[in-house]
Amino acid sequence: MSQQNMDSNSIELIKLEIRPSDLQKEKICNIKMLNDLIKERDVSVRTDVISKRVEVALGYVFNQSDQQRKFTLDDIFKIDRLLGGKGSVRQPSIVWSDDNNIGVGNYQTPPESIYLESLLQKYVQKYSSIEEDIEPFEKICLAYYVFELIHPFNDRNGRIGRILCSWLMLLNGYPHIVPYLEVKWGDNCMHRNAFDSGLHNYYACLNYSDQLNNFVSQKFYSYFLSEVQSILHQIALEEKLISKS
Repeated sequence: MSQQNMDSNSIELIKLEIRPSDLQKEKICNIKMLNDLIKERDVSVRTDVISKRVEVALGYVFNQSDQQRKFTLDDIFKIDRLLGGKGSVRQPSIVWSDDNNIGVGNYQTPPESIYLESLLQKYVQKYSSIEEDIEPFEKICLAYYVFELIHPFNDRNGRIGRILCSWLMLLNGYPHIVPYLEVKWGDNCMHRNAFDSGLHNYYACLNYSDQLNNFVSQKFYSYFLSEVQSILHQIALEEKLISKS
């Protein structure tokens, strides 16, 4: 696929589909079991270990999700502003190594600035709500991963991606996970490296979509589920709902 032949309306959104393994399905069952154990417990945001801006952004998401409302493009820009951004997509890069051309982990060269609003509109249409016939965590995982591939802002992409992930978890009945995502994944080198598929720019991801889909389906989704399960397990331990054995 040639970059030169694309206009601002023609760039594709990365298409991914998870094919869950038996082990991944078992993890989902464990997650649901743990969530059922703690669902009557109060949900509190970890204000002692997150920034005030993240706390405010999460408060906004909690308020919106209470109305069972899916997020919009305007919500993404608002979350960026709440986190200290300008609420606009990153500017064109001047040199290859500047901040507007750097993605997550070892991923470089996200889509050019002129394509970003079009991509974000397609992203919102695809991921802002979850179909009843799809396992929610499959969609939440893909929504997080694809947002980081788009990398629409010059900063805060990880935080915004996790907050959108939180929005979807709230809509699907997993509120207790939300306060821990930034604590567990923010400023975490191992977490950043978990995104590394070996495809280091957006066009490679488009051209080698089967390779990317295998990576996300087999490795990243397993990692994602293990992290979610770990969060819920820790909460259940803290609430003395399960023993350490």
